[in-house]
Amino acid sequence: MSLRSMTGYGRGVATERGLHFEVEISSVNRKMLDVQLHLPPLLRLLESRIQDEIAKSMSRGRIIVEIAVHGSNRLKKEAIRIDEELAQAYVRALRRTITRLKLCDDLHASVLLKLPGVLHHEPLEEDVDHIWPVLFKALQRALADLLAMRSREGQALQRDL
Repeated sequence: MSLRSMTGYGRGVATERGLHFEVEISSVNRKMLDVQLHLPPLLRLLESRIQDEIAKSMSRGRIIVEIAVHGSNRLKKEAIRIDEELAQAYVRALRRTITRLKLCDDLHASVLLKLPGVLHHEPLEEDVDHIWPVLFKALQRALADLLAMRSREGQALQRDL
């Protein structure tokens, strides 16, 4: 049986269907599996799938995953949602307060976009099936790279011991 280090780093890249994913994974020793994902909002619906794939390869350690996506302006644009009902409620409430306090009404759209809950960035459900195969390739490459590094470092530790 060969030793495998708990410390490692892997990087995977995949480009397909107008999408470019870069996945970086690092690991350090930890008794339990602790996966920390750093995802852009566009990928939040895929969080459980990503964690499941990592759990298939590793049973313990702190695993830090950074994922960046580039390309596909259509997906990015369609993922932006504005809650117009909430924005209207804010405008009514703000205008009532402005009138009551006799303030200058300089309410602009930029003010509304900063208010909680007005602006959302969510992927469309159908886009998840479009995104996952490409992300999966980059994730698998990063995991393979990480596991290979952990094996190399484990062999070096075994020789030292």
